[in-house]
Amino acid sequence: MSAQTLAFTSMFALQSNDLFRPPPPRGLGDSSYISDLAAVKSLGSLTGSTRTAEQTALAPFWEGNASVHWNQAANQLARANALSISENSRLFAVLNVAMADTAFTVWNAKRYYGADPASVTWRPFTAIREGSIDPDATWRPLVNTPCHPEYPAGHPAQNGVASTILLSKFGDGSGSFVVTTGAASFTYSSITGAREDANNARVWGGMHYPSTVAVSDALGSAIGIYIDQTVMQRVKGPDDLP
Repeated sequence: MSAQTLAFTSMFALQSNDLFRPPPPRGLGDSSYISDLAAVKSLGSLTGSTRTAEQTALAPFWEGNASVHWNQAANQLARANALSISENSRLFAVLNVAMADTAFTVWNAKRYYGADPASVTWRPFTAIREGSIDPDATWRPLVNTPCHPEYPAGHPAQNGVASTILLSKFGDGSGSFVVTTGAASFTYSSITGAREDANNARVWGGMHYPSTVAVSDALGSAIGIYIDQTVMQRVKGPDDLP
């Protein structure tokens, strides 16, 4: 099944898959486009980049499944903070429902803006190699570029929604956790630290522009707040239970 079918999947909690559609991407004439292009050209190049060795390792690492990464974090934080069965049930339900609805929202928006010839949804691979601003036909990204519109970005939206829900439950610095991709693993002492690395990895990998990452993270965060505050709420307060 193509990932694009997610654009047509029924929502779990949101009323529609365009309720949180982000605004149009910035245009080619915007100053932020120039800075976007320069950042990803420098940081995301396969060779001759300005990345550190750790950033080079983090880019393909965070290309792994975002749902797996954030469920790993949630599981370890829940154990460290001794959550009850009922608390765990709601946490993992809200986390995964929100991540699913975020994916559906992102794919709807990708198709919506991708079908608009006036919207800038081309990837850095195309913009740098074939664009009119300081083109470089030999430029290649560190991580292979996906074959769908660049805007909005799926991974950063997932990072935004998941970290927002976990921060709401635990706060930051409430315990360390380990995330894994294949045989590789990284340890984090804060949810925010993992979120920042995961988002920056999209630029370090040469797949996304910084402004797209920021908009997409905010999209996910907004969905996380909405679902956490409106879905699966306690019917009775703790004092009302038998």
